[in-house]
Amino acid sequence: MLRISPLVDDPTKHRVTTPSFRSVRRISLLCLVGAAMVLAACSSGGSTASSSTQTGSGSSAGGGGHAITIKNFAFSPSSTTVAPGTVVTVTNDDSVTHTLTSKAGAFDTGDIQAGQSKTFTAPSKAGSYPYICTIHQYMTGTLTVS
Repeated sequence: MLRISPLVDDPTKHRVTTPSFRSVRRISLLCLVGAAMVLAACSSGGSTASSSTQTGSGSSAGGGGHAITIKNFAFSPSSTTVAPGTVVTVTNDDSVTHTLTSKAGAFDTGDIQAGQSKTFTAPSKAGSYPYICTIHQYMTGTLTVS
């Protein structure tokens, strides 16, 4: 912000002064704190509950397991095929909470805290099951059961 102040010797002439270093530092600090608060609110997902590993219901009818990793706000792999009843482990390698939730309600990990893993059992019915992170809905993927 520029400030115009009159010269002492001639009130009709003005000079332009720049803000002090202290003012610039205060404004920068306020912007930084505000940005940090916005990011913290966005990444919290509104959940205060903490959890660790949750297991799926029973053993895998498919005879094995499968893994999906969440990293950089994306599911990897974003599309995967598993046998009916396969236990799928979802690991959150991001620094914020995520979910892996079927759009049709077939499965839901609930909140997965940063650095944690949860599992779910793939549906027994063959088909394509799109899923999202309910906190960051631009994160999408598809689980195909065949």
